[in-house]
Amino acid sequence: MTLQQLRSIQEVVRNGLNISAAARALDNTPPNVSRYIRMLEEELSVRMFNRAGGRLVGLTPEGNRIMDMVVAVLDSADGLQRMAQVMQHAADGRFAVGSDDVCAVGALPPAVAAFRKIYPGVMVNILRGSTQEMIRLVSDGSVDCALIMGDMTRFDDLVALPYAQHELSIVMSRGHPLSQEENLTLPALADYPLATYISGHAGRASVDAAFAAANVLPDIVYESNDAELCASIVLDSDVIGIICGNSREKLPDGLMQVSGGSGLFAPVSAYICMRRESVMRRYGYEFVELLAPQLTCDKVMRAFYTRDSSPAAGLPEQPVLQTARHAADNIASLQRLRSGRLSNGKSNEFLSRSIATY
Repeated sequence: MTLQQLRSIQEVVRNGLNISAAARALDNTPPNVSRYIRMLEEELSVRMFNRAGGRLVGLTPEGNRIMDMVVAVLDSADGLQRMAQVMQHAADGRFAVGSDDVCAVGALPPAVAAFRKIYPGVMVNILRGSTQEMIRLVSDGSVDCALIMGDMTRFDDLVALPYAQHELSIVMSRGHPLSQEENLTLPALADYPLATYISGHAGRASVDAAFAAANVLPDIVYESNDAELCASIVLDSDVIGIICGNSREKLPDGLMQVSGGSGLFAPVSAYICMRRESVMRRYGYEFVELLAPQLTCDKVMRAFYTRDSSPAAGLPEQPVLQTARHAADNIASLQRLRSGRLSNGKSNEFLSRSIATY
């Protein structure tokens, strides 16, 4: 039994048992409307309509009783949809964002600042932790979305959309013997103690893969899930740090990023992750678009209901980190989104599907 079947029967009765008129009201075809009626009668094992020569001529006593229930069910469904619309358009509440150490730098602060200008009534909570902590928090609903490095598409309960790529950078003290090298190599790095991410971190996976492919054994003497801690170890020592590039914004004085190591390590994708079973308010979709303009409301909704988490749905052709300038440029467009973007046909289709799923 579907709402489509119930609405077909309701329109047939409203239109004086004229199936053609009901089909026009439903933007459907008469054969489909007739089929919906037969399907419901077969499912209920009840004849709802009296027929003469293939035409509907009236409701049976059972049909009259069922029609009362059909009207009640459709009224309830319409009420649920109206309530969901109100919830979707709410401009207050709490929005919780989780982030691992790397993703918390760069795109997140300007996106939050821009979001607050659009929704001053929404309290934004930011939680920072390890990759495993973020996966747990978004999976149990403690946060509305989480920014996580590494391949998150393996988690079936999450909608994981790639939004940026992080390059791994080589940092060292300014007086380090390799600081002036224009073409660093993996064997050269392996001659010195290294500080990088812990095993299991997406950045560490890239480091390990590069050295393994070159058949070089690195001397990793310090590992952490925090780039700042790695940088503090590197300071005033011969240790070389390998951390994500956007962490260079907070390098202590005395450290430098060495450009000669560009391309030694594969970049790591960062994902915006949301629980697939969650029903996110509209400002949640707007926050995602502030963070990554390529992830429009329609694309995120499509990912929820078609399981489309392919890179094409997220990363632009030349992935870059979102900056304050990008976030500021998007405020005007998102204000237009707030004033009526979800009223277009495609977005309403996805919204209706979300309500039906819920």
